Amino acid sequence: MRKNKVLLAIDTATTVCAVALVDENGEVLHRRAERADVGFLHAERLHVILEEMGKLIPSKEWAAVAVSAGPGSYTGLRIGVSAAKGLCFALNIPLISVSSLQASAWAASTSLRLTSQDYVWAALDARRMEVFGALFTGDGQRISEDTPCVFSPENEWEFLPKKGLDSPGRWVAAGDGAAKGLPWMPHAERWEDVTGEETVTAVGILASRKWKEDQIEELATFEPNYVKAYVAGPPRALGTKQGGH
Repeated sequence: MRKNKVLLAIDTATTVCAVALVDENGEVLHRRAERADVGFLHAERLHVILEEMGKLIPSKEWAAVAVSAGPGSYTGLRIGVSAAKGLCFALNIPLISVSSLQASAWAASTSLRLTSQDYVWAALDARRMEVFGALFTGDGQRISEDTPCVFSPENEWEFLPKKGLDSPGRWVAAGDGAAKGLPWMPHAERWEDVTGEETVTAVGILASRKWKEDQIEELATFEPNYVKAYVAGPPRALGTKQGGH
């Protein structure tokens, strides 16, 4: 039996299908990520990868399951969360969720060794000129909520705080939707995870911190954060005001 408890992390928010085993102190023990040439391979490969992880460290040693909870691909999130909940029910262990955007921002911050003076705009592709985005400081503090954003030539970049544009720190656009924002962020550099290993690692490490603080989900009722703006109405364009709360 291992001295430290082990968490299983699942990240299927994008076209990458990724799984990692991380101990309670955030040390990565094993990780695996695969991407299809076209479309998604989650339905075919996720459970195969999970079985492989079970051979490396038996599931009876898993203390919790962490999942990238969205926003992101509807298909990917649905498959990943369903698998995570099934494992939690079967093994009688807790479920921990991590924002997909927070994981992407954390991965970029760690890879680039950013500081509190820096900014990370995490963005996941939502097709056409839409992304799901959120802004973080380089040390992981959240500045804005996960939000659907639409880009058009008429929009100004009011999504970002004006003071940040004059910051002496670095600006980074992270995630598979980052390229769409760069025309509005000429001062920013681009960081894009191409393997999924960095983001699933972030899911595991961030979840290990939440697990220590007993921040777990209600297993029966938990659902992914789809941020499906078109269900409630059209996505908000950057630079427009939104009423209500």
